[in-house]
Amino acid sequence: MNIYRRLMFEPLDITENKRESNMPLGLKNIGNTCFINSLLQCYFMIPPLVKEVMAAFFGTGNEEVHPATKFVKALQTLFAKMIKSTRKYADPSEVIDSLVDSFGNQVEFGEQQDIGEFHMIIVDNIEKGLNLCKQDKGMKLWVSLKEQGKIESLFTGIHEEVLQYKKAGEYSQTSNDVKFGPIILDIDKGNLMAAWENAYKSTIKDYRIKDTKVKAKQEIWIKILPSVLIFQLKRHSYIQGEPVPLKNNSVFKFPDFIFPDRFMQKNKDQIKLLQKKIRKIKSEIKMIKKENAGLLYSPDGKTSILESIQVLNNFLISDIGNEATTKANRLSKNLEGMYYEIENKIEANENRLKRLNRKLEKIYRQFTDQKYCLSSILVHEGVAISGHYFAYIKDYDRPEPYQWRKYNDIFVTNVQEEEVKKVSEGLNNASAYCLIYVSEDLIKAKTELPLHLFEPNSGREFADEYSTYMKEEIIASVKNMNNQDNENRESEVYEEQVDKIVDDLNQIFIEDIETYQVLKTDSQNYYHLELAEFAIFVLSKNNYSQIVRYFRIESYIRQYYKLEITDPAMKKLRDYLQKRNTEFNPLPTSLKSDEYTFYIRLKNQYIEEITDLIYANIILEQARSFNFKKSLQIYILCVLQINRAMNTIKNELYEVFKYILIYLIRNLQSECKNKSITRVVEYCELINLLYNQYCDKEFGRGVLSLVTQIHRKFYLDFKKDKDQFESAFNLAISLEINDMTLIKFHPDVEAYQYNLLSFEFFDKNHYEHVAKYKNLFTETLTNLNQGLQVVANIENAKQYDLKYYPNFF
Repeated sequence: MNIYRRLMFEPLDITENKRESNMPLGLKNIGNTCFINSLLQCYFMIPPLVKEVMAAFFGTGNEEVHPATKFVKALQTLFAKMIKSTRKYADPSEVIDSLVDSFGNQVEFGEQQDIGEFHMIIVDNIEKGLNLCKQDKGMKLWVSLKEQGKIESLFTGIHEEVLQYKKAGEYSQTSNDVKFGPIILDIDKGNLMAAWENAYKSTIKDYRIKDTKVKAKQEIWIKILPSVLIFQLKRHSYIQGEPVPLKNNSVFKFPDFIFPDRFMQKNKDQIKLLQKKIRKIKSEIKMIKKENAGLLYSPDGKTSILESIQVLNNFLISDIGNEATTKANRLSKNLEGMYYEIENKIEANENRLKRLNRKLEKIYRQFTDQKYCLSSILVHEGVAISGHYFAYIKDYDRPEPYQWRKYNDIFVTNVQEEEVKKVSEGLNNASAYCLIYVSEDLIKAKTELPLHLFEPNSGREFADEYSTYMKEEIIASVKNMNNQDNENRESEVYEEQVDKIVDDLNQIFIEDIETYQVLKTDSQNYYHLELAEFAIFVLSKNNYSQIVRYFRIESYIRQYYKLEITDPAMKKLRDYLQKRNTEFNPLPTSLKSDEYTFYIRLKNQYIEEITDLIYANIILEQARSFNFKKSLQIYILCVLQINRAMNTIKNELYEVFKYILIYLIRNLQSECKNKSITRVVEYCELINLLYNQYCDKEFGRGVLSLVTQIHRKFYLDFKKDKDQFESAFNLAISLEINDMTLIKFHPDVEAYQYNLLSFEFFDKNHYEHVAKYKNLFTETLTNLNQGLQVVANIENAKQYDLKYYPNFF
């Protein structure tokens, strides 16, 4: 087993390891395996290879113990996961473990790999494994490579190698048909087609014929093309005296599609007839490029001639050069003329190159029968002896424009073509070292189904062509794996959620208790501190911490999940919370019937009291401004008319209106003297309303007696002017009771009217209302306490007749 197998950690946890819809799967790097990961991703985008592997049938014979069979079976399992797994990436360990070389030895990983050799090892394993497997007779293959007898026909072609040499004054020629796989190209030609032509024509200086060495010329002509053309770019080279190889990141351009026809043996005669014309054009192109190079750079290729001219000219026209102005100006003009002359010459040469290249294209245009499309680019990032591999792969299974993706171990991302070309062509630290082109026939859709589609939990989950080649047992295995993964993800999510809920709630519980204790010890600074928050209200009722905990859970679930804790959708979360029940003393997810009834009763009580407190703030604000009529109207409509028992808020408001009654009695004198009939009637009616509220209370017999006398006296006095009195009286009464819009008198009241039954109401912080009530209550009593002495004098003197108060009016 390889050393990489020690690296067993998972780079992503189960919740992060979730595949996006319609995105390919990544592959886990298990220790210097980015090279094979990139190659496996390229293989997965070659339809007939995937279908052949997925259609393989494994019996119970000796074939199962053969390493190649193990490799194909492992590859079949990996492809199945790449087709339908819900994970973000798959583990290629079994594939890598079962890969052996031609001698049966396990392939070792860890160093920089030769793509050609490594690729042929994989192809050899697949071919041997498939030959040992029984083909599923019920499976109709898209391309029956088994009938051809070789999986290698996908990747291996046949070319003719022609050697011409002169021996003993006579010219001789030999030819051999040779299988070929990856085509090795030098990158110094700058582009794919020029490098290919250079590779297929070469000179062998020491070609050995028996005991004699001669100079031979070699030509290569393709007889049979493979479906997949692989070009290996020679970017590593050794320099004499250097201990390690060097990497060449020079720019190397390649097109989106190519036509190999010009290299075909069947077109050999036609190509040779055109060779003279082609050579002439290429020779001219070479000359122009050489001329441009001489115009652009110094002989050593390190110094730009145009930049040097520019620098010298800048010096001549600078302040430093002003000592010899006449000579400098003349030389500067000559340099400028030279600069533009070189520029124009280079531009003219570039135009000539374009015309010559168009001529070449026109010559080759008749050789375009077999089209190959760029499918994959394997990229190396780093230096010659170390670095990282990833792949760019074009997805031809989607409508045009075809999507490029970057396959970087576990991460697969969509990328733009501009990025692909910029990175792959070279010049920087990363550059392409392998190009894979596939026959256009290979990527054309053969059915209406997409090749590979990933739409989990949908009716189209297995509605793609790759899935039709999956065995039932493999489908069942993948489904089981996905179901288990989903359960694990769900468990992980719930555990994380519960951990967060527990941590949050524990902190909230601590804060609840601390807040209650602080407010309790500082009660003199608050009126009704228990109304500051529902949790504090419950704690104030003999410290029902169990109910507070339930409330906090219920509130938390509503806030973050927008659901009731009793909702069926929250069952699993409730179960996970219940498992943690013993950890924090305790955390109930449900209450007993009697506890829940009490809980609801406390909620209703809290609604009543906090609502009355908010109404009280509005009433007190009006009373503080001596707007007694409005305060009394709100009191009657919004507080007294609600059918529920008296609470402390009502009792305190009752006390406030005692002061208001005294204030009205005391100030009635000035209104009478001013003969302000409307105000007098209004005061009388307000006094009457208040009197009716206190008639059965121990408010002070003396004051009540006086109020009764005052009411009777004013009724009799104003009866003399009956019409005026009735008009004022009706106006006052109509504004007192019938104005039902008073329920919306204050925006805060209106808002509370609508949310009293919503759960968020209990989660509100009502400290502001509590603090406001305390301030308003004390301030209002301070403003009204001027009447206290009047009441005290009346009660102490026990003089309950108006005749004792001649100055009152």
